[in-house]
Amino acid sequence: MDKRTPSFGELLKDLDAIAPVCGPDGGKLSFTSEQTELLERISQASEETGDALELGLKVVGKLMAASATSELPMDADEIQTLGWFIQEVADVVHCLKDVGLGAEYRLRAMEQEVPA
Repeated sequence: MDKRTPSFGELLKDLDAIAPVCGPDGGKLSFTSEQTELLERISQASEETGDALELGLKVVGKLMAASATSELPMDADEIQTLGWFIQEVADVVHCLKDVGLGAEYRLRAMEQEVPA
């Protein structure tokens, strides 16, 4: 198994093309070792990237709080731009977690050999 840290680009995949939810017989999942490794890497990348983005959002929040106390003044346009940035990053985090959950679901369903 590849031990390097997965990249964000590995999340930009179609999970159904990699490992369909339903097996060829209509229920039972069976993945190749390559499919299993890719799902594991996608799941890991989702978790690690999501954690990094969430930490970044916390730092941005602290920056905004410092600005409100005049320790680091920001004008209204900068605060508005920062707000839109935070919304976009939060949307990315949501998508990352959805992809990671999809990969984990497929892995668990295959391991338990239950219909998806």
